[in-house]
Amino acid sequence: MALPLFALNSNTPASQVDTLFDASGNPKYKLAGPGSVTVAGNDYAPHAVSTHAAGSAIGATDALVAIAGKNGSGNAAPILLDASGRPIIVGAAASGSALAGNPVLVGGSDGTDARSIATDAVGRLITGQWGTDVTGSATGAASALAPALPAVSGKTNYVTGFEVTGAGATAASVIAVTLTGTITGTLNYRIAIPAGATVGIVPLIVVFARPIPASAANTAITLNVASFGAGSTDAAATIHGVVA
Repeated sequence: MALPLFALNSNTPASQVDTLFDASGNPKYKLAGPGSVTVAGNDYAPHAVSTHAAGSAIGATDALVAIAGKNGSGNAAPILLDASGRPIIVGAAASGSALAGNPVLVGGSDGTDARSIATDAVGRLITGQWGTDVTGSATGAASALAPALPAVSGKTNYVTGFEVTGAGATAASVIAVTLTGTITGTLNYRIAIPAGATVGIVPLIVVFARPIPASAANTAITLNVASFGAGSTDAAATIHGVVA
């Protein structure tokens, strides 16, 4: 068993092995083991050499200084290492089991709050998928169209894009298309309607690089398409997005 740290205050030559000062007045510290360490100059901090070689066994009563921590009961507990000396870190919940004890997880920030990173049932990272997909679509002949992402209590709609297609009317015209219910206000577009019920229009296809949210939670986003005009027999409008 290693001896504990101790020192005797004496500067007589016969007591140098167990003394705090040697014959010249230099500080000496008795550390675990039969030898002593001389501290040079004004550096009076004790220096120690381990009494156990790396990888050797440690007895239950060995006086060895070790890195430790405090467990949930307030008691000192050693830090476990593997055979190569690497710390063993074990979470409070096993992989595949229900979360318990606030285990350490990989996460991130939404700019304000901490958020966990989601995975599927086999642990693969889920990216680019959020909320629930939602769509609205309508067709008509010489009538206005208004498909929408319906309002959902406690959730916000995000429009990702829309399309307006169809054919012309008896007379050529230009009609208005608006997207209402979006943050910061209405979005406005125009479509040229050709003369002739069998002449196709140039489709209006809009894809937003970043989903545009509704002006508030529980608010619908509506795609409003004016009538193509008298004689029109084919018009269609579709809107799509996410509610979260």
